[in-house]
Amino acid sequence: MCVVGDEVWQELLGAPESLHGVSLRVSGVRWEVVGVLKRKPPLNAGPGIWMWDRRILVSSTTFEGAIRHSRKVDVLYVRLLPSSGSIIARVKETTALVKQSLIRRHHGVENVRVADEKGEKQQQLIFLVVNVRMLCTAALSLFVGGINIMNIMLVTVAERTREIGIRRALGATPGSILRQFLLESAIIAGVGGLCGVLGGMALVFLLAKLLAALLGSWTAHYQPWAIAVGLASSTITGIVSGLYPAWRAARLAPVDALRYE
Repeated sequence: MCVVGDEVWQELLGAPESLHGVSLRVSGVRWEVVGVLKRKPPLNAGPGIWMWDRRILVSSTTFEGAIRHSRKVDVLYVRLLPSSGSIIARVKETTALVKQSLIRRHHGVENVRVADEKGEKQQQLIFLVVNVRMLCTAALSLFVGGINIMNIMLVTVAERTREIGIRRALGATPGSILRQFLLESAIIAGVGGLCGVLGGMALVFLLAKLLAALLGSWTAHYQPWAIAVGLASSTITGIVSGLYPAWRAARLAPVDALRYE
């Protein structure tokens, strides 16, 4: 008896309406089909036998008795349970633990190979490229947002010129005017950053629910340091972008500001 993937069921067996009497022959052994796996969209690019839709699953004892005629173990699959923390660090820690356990069981003989070791450098390169692209996108977003905040603050200074003149006439110093507009600029950017963080968390949550429905277990994780960095960078961008408008407001002469229409 066996369970086949969706593509095997559709293309090889012709997708019959009933499983009764459906069978296939592999390595000279006839296998009766008793079930069909739900279609699983691949996450990686390119077709291959690793795709669940192209697999035929049988019990290990039946496979060993009918085809292999041995109880030798060639491959062990290890799956990490969802948890917080760096994925790369957890993979490295688990890889080292698995390798040490196998070598210890083999009496110190290193006759095993962990698949992650071969692709570790390539994996790190992929993560580096993804991180650089994300940083570039974030920097571009901060630059565009900073320009918008600067324009908003310049318009605000122009509309509140008489208010600035009144404050200066009542004894406000240029420094207090400068701090006021810098604070307003930081608040605008901080609120925008908070909305962005909340929107990003909501999007990650929805994507996790969608992927869990399509592929199975998929948990959303939020890194506190990433949230803190996002809020801090948006606030700093607001302060830097508001420097020139605040400087212009602080340099206004009280008499000229009071005459402004």
